[in-house]
Amino acid sequence: MKRINKIIIFVFVLAIFCPLKSNADDMITVKPYFKYGSIGWQEENHALASGNKVMAGAGISLTDKQYFVKRVSAEIWVMAEPTDEDREMPSDGLRLAIDGGYEFKLNSKWVVYPLAGIGVERWRRNSPDGDGEQDRFWGDLLFAKANLMVGAKYKDAYYVEAGLNHPFWSDTDSGHSPGGKLGLAVNAGILLHKNVDLGLFYNQTAFGADGSQTESRLTLVGILIGYNF
Repeated sequence: MKRINKIIIFVFVLAIFCPLKSNADDMITVKPYFKYGSIGWQEENHALASGNKVMAGAGISLTDKQYFVKRVSAEIWVMAEPTDEDREMPSDGLRLAIDGGYEFKLNSKWVVYPLAGIGVERWRRNSPDGDGEQDRFWGDLLFAKANLMVGAKYKDAYYVEAGLNHPFWSDTDSGHSPGGKLGLAVNAGILLHKNVDLGLFYNQTAFGADGSQTESRLTLVGILIGYNF
């Protein structure tokens, strides 16, 4: 319940800030959104951490298309069901990101746009306890990663984005600094009446081993519902 409360508080903050957008500036779009899906976590030699759970999330993005595309976003996600034998998998995450790109209009129907950016994320989970295991695996992971994507829109209604990400810096409460590995991200959806965003998302982030901290990979997949102001 405490994790769901985080979503409620975050959504309340979004509701306060969304009306601050100027209606006169059509180049700026503010989109609050909700996510629902699953968390998949794989970690070598750590059976108590590997598994799949239901997740819920909320976020907001601000996109400015004047001169070139600039997008700032913030998001929180939490595990939406109790843990059992996989009690040491990540339970919640926070992401802040900024992306930039440029839209190329191919014709009256098609637009393509490359996007590049960086983001900072924090993941938390229950640390191993007992038998001197506290420092074997991290319990709090902070990292930065680079993103590179290519998107396409059709008739300003259908869209798809696909690309790669790679963590390039990390810090943990256990003293480990796992190096990043290539991950994959895909978003696709439809804009109804140019405002309601119904989409699907897939996001994978991976890390290599560092000492006792083994290789790991987080996969978030599910549906997204948003509204463009």
